Parts: sequence; structure tokens; C-alpha cells
Amino acid sequence: MITSLEGSARSEATKDIFSHPIGYRRHADYMASGQGMGKVRIDVVKRAARDLLGRYPDRFTADFEENKKAVSELMAFETKKLRNKVAGYVTSLKRAEARRAAKETEAPVEEAAQPAA
Repeated sequence: MITSLEGSARSEATKDIFSHPIGYRRHADYMASGQGMGKVRIDVVKRAARDLLGRYPDRFTADFEENKKAVSELMAFETKKLRNKVAGYVTSLKRAEARRAAKETEAPVEEAAQPAA
């Protein structure tokens, strides 16, 4: 742990974090929590992925590699990077859809398991 800031070669922005008595701990906890900045996707990726899912919902699964092949067949992208971003977003949407479906099926089971008061 850092005890003193005098004589350090840190940038001014970093000094601001460490100068507050609990600033370093807050920053370290924030970074360690895994809740840093979220993923930012450009509109083109989101629009293309949602359009593909709307048109061909049965062609996609929660597997990235399969989705990558399906996206290549269905759309012509200029770059491999853009194709992979669209396939990745489709994968994340399908996984979120599966999580929602699992929660919906769990909810009635939990209610039935509890005795009525």
C-alpha cells in the first residue's frame, strides 16, 4: 500500500485518487469489483444484430462460433472485426434471453413450493 505521495512520479490525475484519505481504497474496490465501465457497442453493431435476430431467430444460439458462421452467411461485412462484434452481440442477446426464460420458469416453482398462509 502507498503511504506517502511526496517524491512520487505519479501523474496529476493519479495523485488526485491517492490524495483523498479513502480515495485509493474506493478506486481499488471499484476496479476489483468487476463493475468497471460497461461494454460500449456502436449502433451499427446493435442494429445489425437485432435485425438478424428479428429476421432469423432460429438460426442463432448461445454459441459464438455458430453465430459467427451464421452472420457470415446472412450478411456481407467489410471486416472480420465487425462481423465478430455482431456475432458477439447476437450471442449475448441469446444468452440474456435464455436467462430470462430460466427465471420465468423458476418463479412459479418457488411460489408453489411455499405453503399458503
